[in-house]
Amino acid sequence: MAESKTISRQIGDGDRYGFTNLRKEGIELAQNLSGSEWTDYNYHDPGVTILEQFCFALTDLIYRANFDVADYLCDEEGKLNTPDLGLHEPQAVFFCRPVSELDYKKALIDSSNDLSDVQFLTEDSFGKSNLGLHSISIRRSQVVSGLTLSDNDLIEQTYKQFHSMRNLCEDVQKISVLHEVECLLELDVTLSSGFQPESLLAEVYLEASEELAMEVSYKSYSADLEHGISLDDVMSGPYTKKGILTDHEITNMGIARDKSLLESTILAIAQKITGIDYITSLRLRASETHASSEVRLRLMEPRDEKDISAIIVRSGGRRIQISFEEFREQFQKFKLIKESQIYDLNEDIYLSKTLNGRNRNLSDYQSIQNQFPATYGINQMGIPENYPEERRAQALQLKSYLLLFEQIMANYLANLDSIRELFSLDTNSDSTYFSTVLDPEEISNLQRIYPENAAELLGSILEKVDNFLDRKTRLLDYMLALYGENYEQEKHRSFNYYHTPEELEKDIILNKVRLLNRIEYLSGHRSAAGNMLSSQFRKAHQIKDSKKSECVNSVSGLQYRVSLFLGFKELEIKPLTKTMFDHKLCLIPHDSFVDRQVGLDFSEYVINNSQIHRAKGLFQEDADDSDDRYYECTRRMYGQIEPMSNSLISTALLQCGVDSSNYLYDKETRKLNLKIKNYDGKHLDTAEYMELLSSVDAKEASKFIRFLRRFFIHLSNKMEGMHVVEHLLLRPGSLSKARLGMDNFFSNRVSVIFPSWTARCSDLDFRNWAEGLVRENCPAHITPEIYWLDFNGMCEFEVLYSKWSDLLEVKKPSYEPNELDEASLALVQFLISRRMALNFSETEALAGEIENDIKIRCNNYLLKLYERKQELTYSKRRNADSEEDYLQEIDEFKREISELKIYFVEHSQLLPDDFKLRDEDWDFYIPSVSFILPKIRTFQLKTQGKAHFHVFKSIVESELLKRANSNISIHLHWLIPSDLESFKSIYSHWKSLSDNSIMSNSALDTAAKNLRNRLRLLNESRHITSNILSWEPVQVDMRNL
Repeated sequence: MAESKTISRQIGDGDRYGFTNLRKEGIELAQNLSGSEWTDYNYHDPGVTILEQFCFALTDLIYRANFDVADYLCDEEGKLNTPDLGLHEPQAVFFCRPVSELDYKKALIDSSNDLSDVQFLTEDSFGKSNLGLHSISIRRSQVVSGLTLSDNDLIEQTYKQFHSMRNLCEDVQKISVLHEVECLLELDVTLSSGFQPESLLAEVYLEASEELAMEVSYKSYSADLEHGISLDDVMSGPYTKKGILTDHEITNMGIARDKSLLESTILAIAQKITGIDYITSLRLRASETHASSEVRLRLMEPRDEKDISAIIVRSGGRRIQISFEEFREQFQKFKLIKESQIYDLNEDIYLSKTLNGRNRNLSDYQSIQNQFPATYGINQMGIPENYPEERRAQALQLKSYLLLFEQIMANYLANLDSIRELFSLDTNSDSTYFSTVLDPEEISNLQRIYPENAAELLGSILEKVDNFLDRKTRLLDYMLALYGENYEQEKHRSFNYYHTPEELEKDIILNKVRLLNRIEYLSGHRSAAGNMLSSQFRKAHQIKDSKKSECVNSVSGLQYRVSLFLGFKELEIKPLTKTMFDHKLCLIPHDSFVDRQVGLDFSEYVINNSQIHRAKGLFQEDADDSDDRYYECTRRMYGQIEPMSNSLISTALLQCGVDSSNYLYDKETRKLNLKIKNYDGKHLDTAEYMELLSSVDAKEASKFIRFLRRFFIHLSNKMEGMHVVEHLLLRPGSLSKARLGMDNFFSNRVSVIFPSWTARCSDLDFRNWAEGLVRENCPAHITPEIYWLDFNGMCEFEVLYSKWSDLLEVKKPSYEPNELDEASLALVQFLISRRMALNFSETEALAGEIENDIKIRCNNYLLKLYERKQELTYSKRRNADSEEDYLQEIDEFKREISELKIYFVEHSQLLPDDFKLRDEDWDFYIPSVSFILPKIRTFQLKTQGKAHFHVFKSIVESELLKRANSNISIHLHWLIPSDLESFKSIYSHWKSLSDNSIMSNSALDTAAKNLRNRLRLLNESRHITSNILSWEPVQVDMRNL
């Protein structure tokens, strides 16, 4: 009997979300919910039919939810606008800035067609150098298209390229071009018969030329990916735009090879060329003698027959004459072939591949009603005309029942089709849930059961559950997490001075969008230094606002990250005081404002404050005329405010004026007042009130409140920002001027400058957060020093910084000390005069605390000495004990410690305003502190192998050192009574003058000069002042000062 052949039925139960499993799960749910009310689940049951139609529709929804991600994010043409989606190409996020010596070599070679090799000659090598200064040797490329640069032009080009890619606290001290000696090839070669001699000779010459030139060769990114290398391994290090440069090749390029080794290598390569029988001799004849290993050979391209006269070619036992013209033609031909084989990044399969999707038209919903059997009367055919009204009503009831589910499924597809809008960084959208209106052409008789204002109703329903601000900010958190970033929005909510709650949430979203738009520079360039050669400090307003323009690396990565995370609106390098001058306003401390409010005049105040006067004259010259009308309108408004009528604004008015709750209108007196409770970091027990307007009605007062609040917020946002100053760039042209200063001030240190006068920046908790962000985002090997300057201090700083940055912008790689050094010294003087060398702001409080701690530790130590003395007293010994005699002086030692008095001086406090640092001044001021202590008489006592009292010295020094910052030079001087009395006299005189604000500058300068000279003499007499056993005076030398 023949076997029957059948096709097995595909049940389809392997897919959890397939039709079979969905139907099965639906029936189980219906059975559990209906109990005994519904017992017929066969195919003919209408309920089962409806369930099956829904299951079929769900399979379609599931199918549409499983497309490739690109299909959901593409536009109607299938293209992906990745920047609008917060997505970036792999080469934009995987690569990083140059970090190691190898990275710098790759980046510099790749950035120029004129370089073939770069060597760092920094003493102690790149990795071991703690100064960040590098000397670079560059080698000219032999493959140069166009004009050949001179040595100076090549050096300047490399200098600019290095500054465009350098990291914080790194700089170039010197760049030199490697000296190359041209050479010719001497060759005696025998060829096989049947080969063109000129062609073989040209091939040999080309191979020799390439071996000597050692030009880099680039590899394809795609080739490595195709060989299974991971994306992060391929895209590690700096992005070389011409292709991959391997570590092995770059490392080998720096190895100098002996001439004989080069000849052997070229000989081995030439022997492998088809057509060469053997080579009798091969030599490189240099055009000049050289002995240095730093000199490299370069094969000169033959220009005439004389240049190949030393080449002997034989074949078949006889010498062959070489046609120079034919040789040159073949040589050029081989060169062109080689150049055509160079890797072209534009042809890279992976990097040049555009991201595209397929537009699926996901929102196209097809009603399930059209899939029902015609007997239900709900498809496009509807109910026949001869059916009774009751039957028509039943059909409409079923359509209405199904409509709820259909609307949900249609909305699901609308949300699926709006994923691109959901993930978009476009801030114009105001919803994260989406709906669609059902199509009457798809569903028959829809107008009878569907409201006319369906779109409005659906929108109002979704609005109740669509918390746009919360959902959008959580979605942006996810996008930031893709790049390993986190935005501390709770901190922004804690320091909300400028926004209503809703405005704040919108501002948080805008800040996150800014982060995503700039993620390439934000993450990949966090160690970047600002390119001071392209800094436009005074002309920042001329830079147009765009994503790319703000990423111009004149802003350091540290400043960029911290500014974005703090929510600063101003990201570019610009004067923070300029906004005040643009509005023809001047900021004045509130206490001074109150004391001098009567008769206080803007012009008089500015002229009397030299720093503000200089800043106003410097920055107002660069005002943008396009905003003149705006400035005029604001001046007309604030001119009516009584405390601002003289164009002066107090810090309390600026800080309290951003909060609408501080404005109080008195209907009886018709006055508008401002409540002042907190300002400049102070908290008043009793609030003060500043009268803003008098004789004003409520409507007019409300208008002024809105204007003033917006105006003060605008001023605050414009003036909040930061400056980062790399100390290394402030070094003098001659490093010998700063011996200790290189380690203690210039090397691996930055100064971060913040304004202190806005509402946020006057909050001490906000300052702590900002300082924490600076330290968190600053490279680990760099010490940040943070300053919070008032308006006067910022004016002084920005005037000095502007002059310095302008001079630095035109600095050449090799320059003689000039006015740049003077500008640097002025900025250095400003920084060290405002930096706290010690971790205390009050010197007297510090001295008292140190003395107290020393006495406590010494008293504890004295108890041990008393125990030792008692032990020796009661021990049974026949001979007198020298240690016991020594310890008889404990009481005297205790008395001297109880009378201990410590003096200390921060050297930067001794700088007069018009002081010019000389070479010998650098190590004295940058940065140093001197401690003056009395020598203890009991130190002079000696005993055999015992020096109990000398432990006191280590106790004192440890207490002093633990309170000083790590970058401070500590000078400890122990003085005998006569020297101490002389020092106290000079110190007390200087201290009394410096504490007296009404004293003349000349008297204070004289006192400071005397104290400087005394400290210098003590430094020169360290052999005396550091030896606690010596009782030699330095007073004799002091009298000669």
